[in-house]
Amino acid sequence: MNPEFERNLWLELTPRRVLQMVIVLGLIFLTLKVADPFDGRDRAAEFLFFAIVVIWGTREAAQSVVEEIRDRTWDFQRLSALTPFNMTWGELFGATSYIWLGGLICLAVMIAVQGSPVRPLNIFADLAIGLTAQSAALFASLLAVRRRQSITRLSVFQYQMFGIATAAAMWALWEPVANATMPIGISRVLWWNVTFDGRPFLAVSFALLLICLAAGCYRLMRLELQMQNRPLVWTGFIAIAAIYAAGFGRLPDSVNVAIPESEVALRLMAAALALLVVTYAAVLHEPKDRVLYRWLTEMAQKRRWTALLSRVQCWMIAYAATLLVGVFLLVRLQMMDANSLAHQQLIPLTIAVSGFLTRDLGIILYFALVPGQKRGDMPAIVALAALYGLGPQLLRSAGIDNPDFILPAFTGGWLGAAFAWAEAIGVWTLVFKRPFRTGVVSTRS
Repeated sequence: MNPEFERNLWLELTPRRVLQMVIVLGLIFLTLKVADPFDGRDRAAEFLFFAIVVIWGTREAAQSVVEEIRDRTWDFQRLSALTPFNMTWGELFGATSYIWLGGLICLAVMIAVQGSPVRPLNIFADLAIGLTAQSAALFASLLAVRRRQSITRLSVFQYQMFGIATAAAMWALWEPVANATMPIGISRVLWWNVTFDGRPFLAVSFALLLICLAAGCYRLMRLELQMQNRPLVWTGFIAIAAIYAAGFGRLPDSVNVAIPESEVALRLMAAALALLVVTYAAVLHEPKDRVLYRWLTEMAQKRRWTALLSRVQCWMIAYAATLLVGVFLLVRLQMMDANSLAHQQLIPLTIAVSGFLTRDLGIILYFALVPGQKRGDMPAIVALAALYGLGPQLLRSAGIDNPDFILPAFTGGWLGAAFAWAEAIGVWTLVFKRPFRTGVVSTRS
């Protein structure tokens, strides 16, 4: 058996704790059986399941590694012979084993009481939501450990809230599909021009999200154990995100909007939007190291591509993929009628969006790489919030209705695209002029 998983089982599943969980839940369900003539044990069991697995479970997952750091045992764990898989499996499932004891009891009651033909999918969705929430909490805590952030009770609460927010989003998607008779119920999903039953489609989507988060935890654990991650897995995740989003790039026939009639263009737009979000998320959560960036620049100058790819960061791959999809989109839009909306607005808008993305990446890196910076990405986030939030309002108050200087707009045209790339070039000039030229560079590959 996995030694880390076995160690956590011995710590979590003591006879006294197991007996407490069984007695408390048994008394709750017995009381409901006696007090409720309509037998609301299934609803109570589901409520208790989410309370135990999502709220309590995310807390345990978020602090599984944090407790190791606080107890000063994490360095011993890293130096042990345990593999990244053993560490990930042991922390994710071992530290939450007591939580899942209560969760499985609740699921057993739900299965015994419910009598619906969609029960297996409902049970699978509940399990997927719980596992994904705990994986998200562990992923957030590993990100913080990787960035060497100070760990406090408030930070653990933030990692827990990330897992709870993930579960809430999944539940918000599942509820209209599971209850298709609701006013906003969804019984069918159109994806890549194929109509799927909503429940199985969303269940498979949940499983895919869980696999991606578990893989992310595993990759972060590899980095903690001083192992290098090849870009293949992250590139695969980017491809999955783009393909999944592109499958929804089609408007219903009843919607009449002046957009390109090309379905390929719409799917490329959806894929580009998904990759845009992934790029921002990656650059904000990855550690920024000027020594690493100068080393990557040196490897590129020496054309040592294998060494470069071994250390390239995830946001760089996501940014390159976003630009690549943007190029495909531009080619597709260029093939359309010269007098259409594509040529008049969407082509310059696509170029402007890529320019503003490049500018924002430069702003984030500039603030992160300034010597003596100890506030993480917060200054960059504040700057971007002021730029996108206050900037347009200030321009409008000055009598400028079209905020082409600040953000992409349909009415901006080629002038907005020019502004975007001019700002991007200016910001990246500052990035290369100051932070990249500071620090000692290691030439070892």
